Amino acid sequence: MINLTIEEFSDLGKEDFVRDVLGQQANLVIQQSDLSALALQYAEGNIIDTINEHIKSLQEYKQTQNLLIIVLYTDYTQLSPDIQSQYTQEFFDKYYEFYRVYLPIHFGLVANFIKVHDENGTHITSQYIQDQINAIIEHDRVCQANVVCYRIQNNEPEFLVLKRNPEKGSFWQSITGGVHIQGLLSDNALRELQEELFITGKENNLTGTDYVFWYREKEGIIYELSEYVFGYKLEDTDELAISDEHTEYAFLPLDEAIERVKYDGNKEGIRRVYKVIS
Repeated sequence: MINLTIEEFSDLGKEDFVRDVLGQQANLVIQQSDLSALALQYAEGNIIDTINEHIKSLQEYKQTQNLLIIVLYTDYTQLSPDIQSQYTQEFFDKYYEFYRVYLPIHFGLVANFIKVHDENGTHITSQYIQDQINAIIEHDRVCQANVVCYRIQNNEPEFLVLKRNPEKGSFWQSITGGVHIQGLLSDNALRELQEELFITGKENNLTGTDYVFWYREKEGIIYELSEYVFGYKLEDTDELAISDEHTEYAFLPLDEAIERVKYDGNKEGIRRVYKVIS
């Protein structure tokens, strides 16, 4: 069973979409959500620094059940004149920042974004939205976790980089992996440490950053994926081993680690973690 909460800031008309989806796939259950009210508070400049009962219940539920948070969004310029007259571009951007950054980093709840207009400004169909949701369910991946591991040597951090196996491209990277539908973002990040380094990660050693980026077309995935960057402090007692995804690893100082990894997202992720731990 997949439970689904729908959030939107557009003129799509949620009720019609929900009716269409339920008519096609009865095992999708729409749950009423107060997240949009919190997003409005955040967009108005309020800091949501305490876990209210609704977020707490969502966290507890997501740790044991399959829960998708779907955000239907559009560009500000494609909103109706009535909505634009009520909200500024800045307010609009802050509203979505709540879902894209604040909710995942602070509370571990990741949202998947589906754009409700195509490149010509035409409303997409409920079937398209259903196909996107089905793809998320099929891949069991709501986003990516990027974990930049480091150790302290002579009072300076050294960053762990790993070389992917030839079948995966033989490039260097930090630890990355898909985040499942079930479980909080931080739980999935720690799981990646177990799968790729064979160590049991500790929550207190995991540091969130505000760095997140988005892309499509990764390993056959057609929906929009976000990647969240964490830092993880390795301890002297951690005995590392690597899975068959990688062939070797190295600990490097900041500049060398940035130079070694291939993708810009990895490079910037290392910079952001260094900034946080410094």
